[in-house]
Amino acid sequence: MGYACECMVWLSVAPESLEPAALALTRHPATKYLSATAGRYNLVGLVVVEHYQDLYDFASKVLGALPGVRDLDLTLPDAHLQAGLDTGR
Repeated sequence: MGYACECMVWLSVAPESLEPAALALTRHPATKYLSATAGRYNLVGLVVVEHYQDLYDFASKVLGALPGVRDLDLTLPDAHLQAGLDTGR
């Protein structure tokens, strides 16, 4: 695939906007997995973008345009973080 950046997306969406936000996000080609959940974040997904720099555009233009988003968080899987570390071992 050639894309370098996998990212978990954690969204807190107003209940009345959960379905429209989920449908909009599933239509985006970067979305690889999406699930409605319970708790602080009620919409959780995995997105894949070409470069780490593309996360800003994805967060501001795609996630920022979703209806009813109250809060969001982006996290990188540990494997990606550890791959860039030189632990000297």
